[in-house]
Amino acid sequence: MKEHPSTHWSDEALLGLLYGIEDDRRHPLDSCPECRARWNELEARRHDVIARGDVSEDFLRAQRQAIYHRIEQQGRTGRLWWRIPVGASAMLAALVLLLYRQPSPTPPQEPPVVVSDAQFFTEIAAEASGPEARAAEPIRGLFAETE
Repeated sequence: MKEHPSTHWSDEALLGLLYGIEDDRRHPLDSCPECRARWNELEARRHDVIARGDVSEDFLRAQRQAIYHRIEQQGRTGRLWWRIPVGASAMLAALVLLLYRQPSPTPPQEPPVVVSDAQFFTEIAAEASGPEARAAEPIRGLFAETE
């Protein structure tokens, strides 16, 4: 649970204090009656569970140590997992640099075609008098202005 916006203890912090994980120096319980009441309730519930004999103090201590041990083990193996994506990213960056630096093959260049003005105008005249130009005459006639 998150801490309250004020200076009250959160349930998580109170449970941590109850099991010796938290430290009460940051906010003394005696300075807040609401936090003190919640603390007394937690202590009473813990005492009732232990008094019933369902759970011994040694069992709770062993359970707490097993949890700490698992957290430490996860911390050790968790440190290795970040290396996989970092290594993959580095390999990808090296591959990109390798491909980027490699010159791409250039296609053979053909010499530019030089056409004289006379040849150019001859080709234009042939296109204008070709079958496409004659096929377009009726359509042009539709748009021609009549007097």
